[in-house]
Amino acid sequence: VGPPGGGKTLSSLRIARGIQSVRGGDILLIDTESGRSRKYAEVMPFKHVDFTPPCRSEDFLQAIKQQLPHNPAAIIVDSLSDEHEGEGGYLEWHDEMIPKMGGNEWAAWSKPAAARKKLISGILKIKVPLIFTFRAKEKTKQEGRKVVNIGWQPVAPLEIVHTLDLACLLPPRAAGV
Repeated sequence: VGPPGGGKTLSSLRIARGIQSVRGGDILLIDTESGRSRKYAEVMPFKHVDFTPPCRSEDFLQAIKQQLPHNPAAIIVDSLSDEHEGEGGYLEWHDEMIPKMGGNEWAAWSKPAAARKKLISGILKIKVPLIFTFRAKEKTKQEGRKVVNIGWQPVAPLEIVHTLDLACLLPPRAAGV
C-alpha cells in the first residue's frame, strides 16, 4: 500500500522473488496500469499480463485463475485499487446500475457487492501466493474544530484489506524500503 512512487511494484517483485526461490515457477504480474511494471523487466524476470478495463471484481478473479495452470511461484496484481475505483470498477458499476434500478441508489449496490464477495471468496481458495498492490491516499478526519491527519489509507475496501495475511505501508519516497 502506498502513494505513487512508494515502491509498491518493485517491493512486490522482491517478495515474489523470495517466494520463487522456495516454490520455483515464474512470477506473474497482472498489470492494470498500462504496462508501467515493464520498467522492472531488466531488474528481475517476470511474466507480464495486461489487464484492461472494465475493472470488475469477477474480471480480477478470472485473470488470477487464468494464471493458475502455469503453476506460478506467485501472482502479483498491480493494482487491485482499480477493482474499487478503476474504470468500470465497483464505484462506476454502482453508478451504471442506478438507472437500471429505477434510480434506487441502495439497490444499485447489489450486483457490485455480490461480485466483490465472490472475488474475496475466490481468492481465499487459491493456494498460489497472491500479492496485491493498492494505491494509497492521505486521509484526514475532523475532531471538534480541528482537522487531523490520519495517514495513508489504501484505496481498497476493508473487506478485501482484512482478508490479507500481511499489509505493508510504503510512505512517499520510500523506494520500496
